[in-house]
Amino acid sequence: GNKTDRSWNQAHYEGLEKTAEDYPGDPEAFLQLAGIDVREGRYLEARLLLDRADELNAEYAARFPESTRIVYLREETLNVRALLAERRGRYDEAAELTQKVVDANPKNVQARWNLGYLAVKRNRLDDAEKAFDQAAELDERLWPGWLQTATTLDAEDRLDEAFERLQSQGALIETASRRERAQLARLYLRWNKLDEAASLVGELEAEGKNDFDGWALRGWVALYAGGYAVAEDAFRRATFVDGTSFEASNGLALALLDQRNKEKLAQARAIAAKNYRTYPDSQDAAATYAWTLFLSGAAREAD
Repeated sequence: GNKTDRSWNQAHYEGLEKTAEDYPGDPEAFLQLAGIDVREGRYLEARLLLDRADELNAEYAARFPESTRIVYLREETLNVRALLAERRGRYDEAAELTQKVVDANPKNVQARWNLGYLAVKRNRLDDAEKAFDQAAELDERLWPGWLQTATTLDAEDRLDEAFERLQSQGALIETASRRERAQLARLYLRWNKLDEAASLVGELEAEGKNDFDGWALRGWVALYAGGYAVAEDAFRRATFVDGTSFEASNGLALALLDQRNKEKLAQARAIAAKNYRTYPDSQDAAATYAWTLFLSGAAREAD
């Protein structure tokens, strides 16, 4: 839960502080402390730590000129400085720093992905697609540029832009893999573009592969159409394929609670409670659990 995470983070931070005290000439602990400060909004402290890390990097390079660790330390310093700039809304500066990482290490997948993200932030969507494509060439698990750009715009709540851009990607969508079309269907569902989603899901079903994506998406389409029993069956099958999937279990809870059956509502509440305990920071988990509580008569707890 959050309390446990905070306790672990505090202990980790204190451990890094102790390391910095014990080894004041080693820049790595200073860099890690700076990264935590950036993520937690302590920007002044992060900048001071980064300045100290820069000094120590120079001293370390002078003492150990042949060490390959120098490359890592310089790259990590640029990464944290880029993160600091991004968090402060200085996207051009963040992109410039990230480009230096890519120039020094062209095979750095995360840095190329970050360039795409920063391009979206600056509304340079063609550049974003190019950077995301380059990242995907290095790691096939990543989405191709056109789909990652749409997914990132979705995360930024720029839904109209994302949908409009996808409308011009007909050829790429037609040749997209099953996994990519499944992700696209999920985006359409999130944007309430039900006809587009149903069309894609129909294509996936016609391929005759009863995999996780097929069952889960069949469940969502049925749920949106009010076919709760069909949705329940599809989500149950999805959980058989992947028993750890939040998407499948959350969908199953929604399908169960919407059937207005006391026994099924009790099942939905148990599933939603488990998801909420497992994912305490998830808005979807909280919303589903609150809905099951409300329908069970626990209005105050639902609030």
